[in-house]
Amino acid sequence: MKKKKPEYFKSLKECMRYIPTADDWHPCFFENALGKLGSKSEEFFAPMVEGAVRLSQVNINRWAVRFAFWGNDDTYIGRWIYFDNEQAAYDQYFRSMSWLCNLAIVQRNELVRLGFNYD
Repeated sequence: MKKKKPEYFKSLKECMRYIPTADDWHPCFFENALGKLGSKSEEFFAPMVEGAVRLSQVNINRWAVRFAFWGNDDTYIGRWIYFDNEQAAYDQYFRSMSWLCNLAIVQRNELVRLGFNYD
């Protein structure tokens, strides 16, 4: 059953990108999504997953930063961090956005070690 968003829920900012993976994220799909990597002279294709960081206002005095990764068949792993302070939430969002942009590869076992779970 899908979780229902609170009525006040408001998405404020979002950063998304495709990231290479060595894992099989797509048990129900024919194959991994492929994306181009490398320079024009040395392009190659690699398995990819979609990664995102989103900042949301959950209610009047509560904010959340959500990390999420999706496979080709919508295999999902994510993590929420909640804040009672707007500035702390924005600070975490920008640190998280930087982390996401600098990921060279994403692996599920490492995400689980960092507190991610399958919602």
